[in-house]
Amino acid sequence: MKTIQIFKITIIAVISLIGMMSCSSDDEQGDNNSAYPANAKGVCLYYDDDYIEAEDYYLWLNDYVVKYVAREANIDITQNEERNTSYYPLTMDIVYELLSDFYGEEITENTDFGTLSPNPKKLIQYIKSNKSKYRYIMPYNGDFVLFNRTSDKNY
Repeated sequence: MKTIQIFKITIIAVISLIGMMSCSSDDEQGDNNSAYPANAKGVCLYYDDDYIEAEDYYLWLNDYVVKYVAREANIDITQNEERNTSYYPLTMDIVYELLSDFYGEEITENTDFGTLSPNPKKLIQYIKSNKSKYRYIMPYNGDFVLFNRTSDKNY
C-alpha cells in the first residue's frame, strides 16, 4: 500500500515537472517571435563641412512611414522606439526641400553653400553620384538615410 502511494506521488511529480518545462519552452519561443527582419536597407549619411561618412542602416517601414531604424538586420521591435518618420522618393527636388526644412531657408542648386553650417556641398555631391543606387530618402536626426525596400512586407 505504501509502495502504491509513493508511486502515485512520483507520477504526479513527473507530470508536474513536464508541465512546467513545456510552459517555459513556450515562453522562450514567444520572445523569439518579436525579432523581425528589416524590409529596407540603406546608408545613413553623416556630413560636416569637409567630410561625409556613409554607414549601413536597416529600416522597418510600411507604405507611408519608417517605423524603426537600426544598425542590425533583425531587431526586437517591442524593445525599440517607434519613429513614424515620413520617407520620400529620392529626387534632387526632394533633397533640396529636406535641406530647406533643415536649414530654415530655401535651398536650391544655386544656393551659396559656403554660408551654411554644416556645409551640405559634399552631401549633395554624394547623393548626386549615388542617386541611381537608391530609391528613397528620409531625414534622420539632422542627417539623411538613403535606402531601398528589400521586401514588400509592411510593419
